[in-house]
Amino acid sequence: MNRNIGKSVFFVLLLLFLVPSQLYSANTDDPDKQISPQEKEKIIQSKINELQQRIKNYTEAEKPEVAEGLNVDLTQLRERTNTLQETQALFNRQLMALRKNETILKEKAQLNESISTGKAFELEKSPPYSLKFYDDFTARLTERIRKQETSEIAVSVAEKSLQQARANQKVEGQQYREIKGEETSSLNAQETLLYQWRLAQAERKIELAKAAVEYHEYELSNAKLELELSKIRSKTDHQVLDRIRSNIYFDPADLEKQLEILEEKKNTLQAASKDIDRKLQKYASLQVRLQRKLERTQGDEQIVDAKAAFAAADQWRQTYQRKLEQQESILQLLDLHKQIWNQRYDLIRDSVTGDDLKEWEKNVKNHNDRLQRAISLEQGYQTNLQLQIGQIEEQLDRDDLTGELKKNLKDNHRALQFLAESTFDYLTFLNSTNQMSLRFLEEINLSQSDTSFSDKIQGVFLTVKSIWKFEVIAVDEQSITIGKIIIALFILVIGIIVTSLISRVLQRRILARLHMSTSTAAITGKLIHYFILFLVLLFAMRFVNIPLTAFTFLGGALAIGFGFGAQKLINNFISGFIIMAEQPIKVGDLVEMDNELGWIEDIGVRSTGVRTFSNIHILVPNSHFLENNITNWTHNNNVVRCTVTVGVAYGSPTREVKLLLLKAAKEHGDVMKDPPAYVLFSDFGDNALIFDLCFWVLIRQERGPMRIESDVRFIVDELFRESNITISFPQRDIHFDADKPLKIALSRDSKGQRTTKPET
Repeated sequence: MNRNIGKSVFFVLLLLFLVPSQLYSANTDDPDKQISPQEKEKIIQSKINELQQRIKNYTEAEKPEVAEGLNVDLTQLRERTNTLQETQALFNRQLMALRKNETILKEKAQLNESISTGKAFELEKSPPYSLKFYDDFTARLTERIRKQETSEIAVSVAEKSLQQARANQKVEGQQYREIKGEETSSLNAQETLLYQWRLAQAERKIELAKAAVEYHEYELSNAKLELELSKIRSKTDHQVLDRIRSNIYFDPADLEKQLEILEEKKNTLQAASKDIDRKLQKYASLQVRLQRKLERTQGDEQIVDAKAAFAAADQWRQTYQRKLEQQESILQLLDLHKQIWNQRYDLIRDSVTGDDLKEWEKNVKNHNDRLQRAISLEQGYQTNLQLQIGQIEEQLDRDDLTGELKKNLKDNHRALQFLAESTFDYLTFLNSTNQMSLRFLEEINLSQSDTSFSDKIQGVFLTVKSIWKFEVIAVDEQSITIGKIIIALFILVIGIIVTSLISRVLQRRILARLHMSTSTAAITGKLIHYFILFLVLLFAMRFVNIPLTAFTFLGGALAIGFGFGAQKLINNFISGFIIMAEQPIKVGDLVEMDNELGWIEDIGVRSTGVRTFSNIHILVPNSHFLENNITNWTHNNNVVRCTVTVGVAYGSPTREVKLLLLKAAKEHGDVMKDPPAYVLFSDFGDNALIFDLCFWVLIRQERGPMRIESDVRFIVDELFRESNITISFPQRDIHFDADKPLKIALSRDSKGQRTTKPET
């Protein structure tokens, strides 16, 4: 017995350590890049055969004594077999993917050949073509486009799957290297067997991961080829469709045939609707009877059966009600089909104006929006129906159902299935109608792009005209349109320009002829400007027949806005009129605010313009002049007293100093003779005798008081130098008490240096 076990273990070890390594090394050579597809198939098939033999051997070795000899359990033996089976399955899928690749390449070659020979552009019918033929080919092209979209999704999925497979292969390789790098010199016999088992299993995992990578590479290659093939076919079909579209002719027979088909469908649906309505009334009456029966039923089992019967009848009633609603909707959509067919043939006959095209485009877009909403709603209904059917089927699988209850549940199930089929048919019709509307919209857009230049100009004119007449609001039976608003704004702009010119001209003439002051003329001009502007506003509103009551609805909003957002604006606005009326400041006044001198140049509605002597213009809010202390140097007149202060040394001749200061004031041409200048002996200062020269000047914008005072100081300095009068400066005298000896002491400062200081 021990000999048999030993032979089995030896045989299994031989399979573990020789076969996987040989097969893995054969895979790592990767000869597929240099061989033909036929040779690839042979290699893959040989791998499949080899794996099949190994799987057979491993399956036979799944015995307790083999597991004990290898120091593993039966689960690990089965895991080894499962790994090889997964690897074999991947090689089988590689084989199918390789054959699919050959098929796609052949199709691509055939398609390219047919394109080069022109066969791909041939049609079974010669031009001209009917709309029905055009629609059939469009449906074929739509299917091509859907396949192309599916191929794009397939490429994306294949790329992600390949990335995941390569990442898995990297992980498996890392785990294999970690196991192979473990220290094995100190292991005993049992531990060595377990180590060899783990190493061999890691090799099998690498083999599986590599097979997965190769399979996904084939899949990605096939997906890309299918996408390329779909693009070539779609491009070819687009070219053929353009040729069909350019050769469509008006076929009265085809139009009549399509209208007859629609009329037949309509008659069939109307007849079916009558039958559905009868069934609806039947189940409505049955529901009433079952409701009364349910109220009289006693006993739990009987009540359950009665409720199930009532639910089945109610479900049939709802089913026929929904079916009837769907039929009515289809009847309305059939009328839309008729309209679209007639309008499409009108496009072919070129009997449609640009205005008609715009109206059609608007209507079709509205229909498409409604169809999209209906499709979304029905898809939701269909999902809910499938859930209900699933719930009924779960109930039918129960074993504790009575015969009557099971019968009613099946009846309910049939009603739900019938409604689901009806909803599916209705969804199909909605989608086909939507496709037809979209196709018609595309034809409208093509017709609009093919219109002549004059038609385009006319279309633009009609668009502008419709916008011009668009009603914004109606007040007191008066329509306020965009055109009226534009005219009113134009009148206002012209009125603002004209009133500005008129106010400036009147201001100059009032100032010249009535001998008004500059400030009064400015105020008068602004009042005239605002009055004329108000008249222009009234005229503009009257000219376009906009009643004043049109602005009453803005009253509440304006009141709130003025109350919160325009508080400061209104404050400055009212302050401006107060300044103009009270005239605490006027245009041309010299004012001092925040230690800054400046001339008032303009008093506006919101702010006042001030120009400093540095030629800097400052815009000051009007409320600032009423809420703060402002020094107005020229409020009553422009005569201002200036003062020049000078200090001379003690011992200077004071009378001569006075005469020299008066002489300096007299020599300056801007100093007024009347009132005369005078000198004040102000004080006996610490270092000087203080004198103040006071004189009067007439302030002008081109020559301010500071400049005159500066000139006078230059003259004073020159006269004092000529008369040898010294302008004093700060000085100190130090006196020592000579009656006592002066003591000298030596000390060290903080840095250790010797210092000498007297002691008192």
